[in-house]
Amino acid sequence: MKRLLQLALLTMSSLTAADSMAASVEPFPSRPIKVIVPFAAGGGSDTFVRVIQKAIKDYELLPQPLVVINRPGAGGTTGSQEATNAQPDGYTILNLHQAILTAKYSGKVDHGPEAFEPIIATGEDAMTLCVAEDSTFRSLKQALHAARDSPNELTFGANLGAPSHFSGLLLEHSLPGARFRFVQTGGGATRFAELKGRHIQFTTFSVSEYLRFQSGGVRALAFLGAERHDALPETPTAREQGFDVVTSNIQFWWAPKGAPADRIKVLADALEAAMKTDYVRDKLASMSVSPLILRGESLRRTLAQRELETAKVGVRKLRSLPNLPAAVIVIVILLAIATARQHFRKRSPVAASGIFGSTADAARSIPPREALYCALIIAAYVGTLQSRLLPFPLVTALFVFGLGAFLERLSSERPAETRHRRWPALATLALSIAVGSHIVFTRILTIDLP
Repeated sequence: MKRLLQLALLTMSSLTAADSMAASVEPFPSRPIKVIVPFAAGGGSDTFVRVIQKAIKDYELLPQPLVVINRPGAGGTTGSQEATNAQPDGYTILNLHQAILTAKYSGKVDHGPEAFEPIIATGEDAMTLCVAEDSTFRSLKQALHAARDSPNELTFGANLGAPSHFSGLLLEHSLPGARFRFVQTGGGATRFAELKGRHIQFTTFSVSEYLRFQSGGVRALAFLGAERHDALPETPTAREQGFDVVTSNIQFWWAPKGAPADRIKVLADALEAAMKTDYVRDKLASMSVSPLILRGESLRRTLAQRELETAKVGVRKLRSLPNLPAAVIVIVILLAIATARQHFRKRSPVAASGIFGSTADAARSIPPREALYCALIIAAYVGTLQSRLLPFPLVTALFVFGLGAFLERLSSERPAETRHRRWPALATLALSIAVGSHIVFTRILTIDLP
């Protein structure tokens, strides 16, 4: 047993050393680079990244292509959480705008820019405050005064915790006492439908979204940039109307914390070169996106300033309906536990074999205490992976061996002093599963593991 444990530790160390050696000698990039876009395909961020992706391929700015991985959900936090767990080797990066800050300060996630290495910022998309075309509100002043005189009555559609929500909070703070009633909606297309259907009274759109939706019956009350936008010459800024509100979305690119500086530079150089191509500039002009480029010290200053602004606004607690899906899930789990306990109590002994034995033994019904032990072992495995305290192969090997030993003791009635004779086979199986799955996931499927 001691030799098997030594072999397992030696194998884990060899894998780690091999990965480190390969990373230090291979040219970067030597395989495709995954770009996690934490929004659905076809959205603003996805479209922007695919424009950059095409430029890098067509102009041969990198020896390997960018591969877009859409991970929509929870206002961008599903994808950003996945990116924090990726290997910091430069082969998995994240594109995420202002939502990386608003999600943190709204309490949706416990991480922000500090969990990543900033690569570069490319492109800026300003915001507009909009109403339905036939709305009685004709100016920003009229809207904010109504929100002050009737707090929490005017509905503001937003993806809570996202930049659309933050824009509404900035507008509130520009006039003391003004309060909108924020309503969870979703992306730009969803907010447009909600506005048209009179389910909400206000929302924000990027300039490109507004130009796309304008003919469908949407009117802009204010442009939230520092100066009027060339595509919206008739729309006054919030500052022109007496309210100091300036906000925009900048497309930030991120690498997991600890990514090598030389690889970050390679990525930043390629992304900057893509931004300077005629193809990207023409595309961004058609999308009304400013061709902003920030890196190095200017990028760090911009991030620090934006985080300070976001922290000052904060997010007040919103009244919301009970989480019915979560309640249903809890009820189903409780019913499943009750059903399982009833089944185990009534279950009669049946012939079964041990995990590695060929002789049929009498299997016992699993008492609730033993079932709880199994659940705790699984929970410990998941928790250890989530905390990233130990590498995936070592944790998996220990989990398979521990759970297998426990189930073997549970299912076999042979004397305890003879059970340890099958431990070498169990340890071999655990080691094979751990190392094999690590190789399959990381080398063949290129899936990032803790």
